[in-house]
Amino acid sequence: MVKFAKGEEKQFDPLQKNVLNSIAAPVQQAPPPALSEPEPSPMVEAEPEKKAPERPKKPAPKRSTLKKVTKPPERSEGLTRVVKVLFTPSEEQELRKLVARLAAESDTKLTLSHLLRPYFDLLLHCEDQLTQELGKAGLSRPLNDKTALAYFERQLAEVIHSALRKSPPLRTERQDTDS
Repeated sequence: MVKFAKGEEKQFDPLQKNVLNSIAAPVQQAPPPALSEPEPSPMVEAEPEKKAPERPKKPAPKRSTLKKVTKPPERSEGLTRVVKVLFTPSEEQELRKLVARLAAESDTKLTLSHLLRPYFDLLLHCEDQLTQELGKAGLSRPLNDKTALAYFERQLAEVIHSALRKSPPLRTERQDTDS
């Protein structure tokens, strides 16, 4: 039996859809319009301009180091790519619990993506040290052996940890690039 919706149905409004899409789209800054003085109307005499007394300009306040470090990155690309990672069900459950604990402790909403993208930044930051450490470790990925793969990944975690410890502080590098 076919069921019909009760009440009024909303009509599709393409303008409404476009308005919502334009609001959700990233803002593109247009160059400021050229400043030009309006031409006086030929019918009315131009009044002499009254200028406000100029105040001495205060020096711009120095930005604190913390604000430089926490300045949001300028990303022109949208987050449109999905990268998959395989986990066991127990690993996934543990990972979700970790994210929930961190969110509760920091009193903010966190997702796994919020943690993985900064981890990617950390890997890029220590790439030189990571390359050196991987060369020293001489690891090779095993095939078709889950136990050996788990051991390989544990060794890889140790190499990454060592590389992160040997890399320069992240904050110092970011402050230098902002100046």
